[in-house]
Amino acid sequence: MPHRYSDGRFPDGRATDNGNAVALSVRGLSVRSGGRMLLEDITLSLPRGQRLALLGPPGAGKTALLLAIGGLLSATQGTVLADGRDITRLRATARGLGIALVAPPRGPFAARRMRQLAPAAAHSLLLLDRPDAWPERGPDRGPHGGPTIVAAFADQALALAGADRLAILRDGRLIQEGPATSIYETPCNAFVARFLGGANLIAGTVREVWPDRFVLVTDGLRLQLTPSAEAPRPALGTKLTLALRPERIGLLFDAERADNIVTGTVANSVFLGPSVLIGVETALGRIDVRLPGWRASQAPVPGTAVRLAWAADAAVPVRED
Repeated sequence: MPHRYSDGRFPDGRATDNGNAVALSVRGLSVRSGGRMLLEDITLSLPRGQRLALLGPPGAGKTALLLAIGGLLSATQGTVLADGRDITRLRATARGLGIALVAPPRGPFAARRMRQLAPAAAHSLLLLDRPDAWPERGPDRGPHGGPTIVAAFADQALALAGADRLAILRDGRLIQEGPATSIYETPCNAFVARFLGGANLIAGTVREVWPDRFVLVTDGLRLQLTPSAEAPRPALGTKLTLALRPERIGLLFDAERADNIVTGTVANSVFLGPSVLIGVETALGRIDVRLPGWRASQAPVPGTAVRLAWAADAAVPVRED
């Protein structure tokens, strides 16, 4: 067993993440091209065999990050390591990566180079730009078998379907990176909450603090919230913004009760197949509610008065953008 430092690094630069060797490490990566900063101070790592989905609005830097890792864009500063090997200054064809781009560079030399970089069985790290699907994992390779993959997506549902980790980018900066379920359930700020899954945002002020929950007051309504064990408890008078996922909200019948109840009027209802998205106008503003598709026939029509409900642990505090 080779010697390993206390921070998980091996002397040759390899690292571990929960016992898994790190296949890709990006440290302080910035890229400037044509006088414009495409990427700024990107730092992330990806354990071997895992899949990272890059998400963000158009122009966020998803494809630029793939190109910089693959050597098709030169780093202005920072480093890129593959299996502990510094590949920052290597040409693209010497990095040992497989790359598939939606819009590859033009010209005969670029075409030859892209043929050399096309994903093959020998590549342990693949870079995919807006693929139609995640590559299948072999049945004998386990949940993290096969190559390590970094893929840029425009389709969130497709990204979430196969990602172990997510990286949310905006204006060339990395906003949040981590396990896919963790980022979806606990977005770090209002932008991530809105962008990923379309969370409702509710702003208010902490008016009561109890051992197991606190009360946020907004527009005359009292909303109960169970604090996370990892998050610091808010003090009285703290202004908070909550992110509430549409699928965490239910519709109440007259006799039913819940931790939080808000009345409103249905503004619109859209059938999406697996789900029904209902927009409700309330004292808190517009709130979106997502019901299972099989309840489409039960969805209230526009103009219907409804009671919305959610549990105290359904919403999470987020930072403002």
